[in-house]
Amino acid sequence: MVKLRVAALSRLLGAVHWTVIRNASSLVGTTLVNLSLGAVYWWLAARWFAPSALGLASAAISAMALLGALGMFGLGTLLIGELQRRPDLRGELVATGLLTAGLAGFVFGAIFAVFAPSITTDLQPLASSTWSIGLFALGVGLTALTLVLDQALIGLFRGSLQLWRNALFGLAKLAALAATGIWWADRHASTIMATWVAGLVACLAALTLMTGGIKGHYRPRPELLYGLGWQAIGHHVLNVALQVSGLAMPLVVTVLLSTAANAYYYTAGMVAGLVYIAPTSLAIVLFAVGTAEPAALAQRVRFTLGLSLAVTLLANGVLLMAASPILSVFGRTYAENGAVPLQLLALGAVPIIIREHYAAIQRIHGRPVGAAPLVLAGSALKLILAAKGASLGGLVGLSMGLLIAGCIEALLMAPLVYRAAVGTGAAREKPPAHAVPNVVMSARSNDEL
Repeated sequence: MVKLRVAALSRLLGAVHWTVIRNASSLVGTTLVNLSLGAVYWWLAARWFAPSALGLASAAISAMALLGALGMFGLGTLLIGELQRRPDLRGELVATGLLTAGLAGFVFGAIFAVFAPSITTDLQPLASSTWSIGLFALGVGLTALTLVLDQALIGLFRGSLQLWRNALFGLAKLAALAATGIWWADRHASTIMATWVAGLVACLAALTLMTGGIKGHYRPRPELLYGLGWQAIGHHVLNVALQVSGLAMPLVVTVLLSTAANAYYYTAGMVAGLVYIAPTSLAIVLFAVGTAEPAALAQRVRFTLGLSLAVTLLANGVLLMAASPILSVFGRTYAENGAVPLQLLALGAVPIIIREHYAAIQRIHGRPVGAAPLVLAGSALKLILAAKGASLGGLVGLSMGLLIAGCIEALLMAPLVYRAAVGTGAAREKPPAHAVPNVVMSARSNDEL
């Protein structure tokens, strides 16, 4: 019996893709670092700034993230593959990708800041001066640049630097916030935004020092991107579809309710984000393993689905009892106004499991563009039902609308996920050859170089 158990354990360990696990662990570590340092950052901001200032700042920073993601133009995913196919041009490819994303993000940010007051008067401070417009535009540009940089580091098999980059960003913005809170009398939203942008600048400078400075030929060459646009569009469209509702929601809350309500929503969403780590990270692992070994896809889908559900339900059980005490750390008003929305947002992680697996399965079979319409429809439904819920029940109604929309979205996506889990129908298709190299490369660990 003991020999049988040892043999079974050996087979289990032999079946584990440790390079993929290490790659996924780096992503999980990055998420945990961002969430933990972000929680401390917003806790301090909640202590030193009024809810209205905090709400405006969080809405503006969410807009930075959304516009930065749009400014990537799929260049991050593109670089993961191209850096290995054209190793002699790595420096030029990275420089071109970073410059393109940074400039695009800056332009998007400037345009948004100028027209933000026409969306809602609460965003008037973004266009109040050239300094405000420039600060916001710089934040968007640096966000787009760092997002592409993180994926380029994966393409260079330097995933640990991605983790360090995010850790440095979290520590730098936290230090900047602490410094302004202690020595700076200005308690406006622009102060919070300035500390966020300062963190981006500091982490890029520190990363340059950590890597010994810029070496080699890093001259941007835009012509290197000619003919590659369509390769990036597919994943970019799906990436934007997956992110747009979540990134836009703080703006929706600000417009439909108030900046103070957004402060409560943003804090609750930040805590609920901890529940989303398991399904999103496991879906990334599924994408990697499923593409590398399509024959084992059904088994992998069943495993990641089961583990995602178990972790998500456990986390929801904790938040059912501890939502109010957790939010009380940020202040009494946060607990009073955000506890129920936090519970509803955390419960929304259950349908997210299906959505993330749906996207991963479609990527495995080389159909990211085909997956985008249903994901976009789900995002639109979330915005619609959230708006309707906000009009009926404020922040609680908005959170309930998000949950209902997520469940409807999951029901529509469930058939494909079910077929993949049981290994029948279209889910058994062999992934296209071009889908394999990128995933294998992203799964390699640093010690394989």
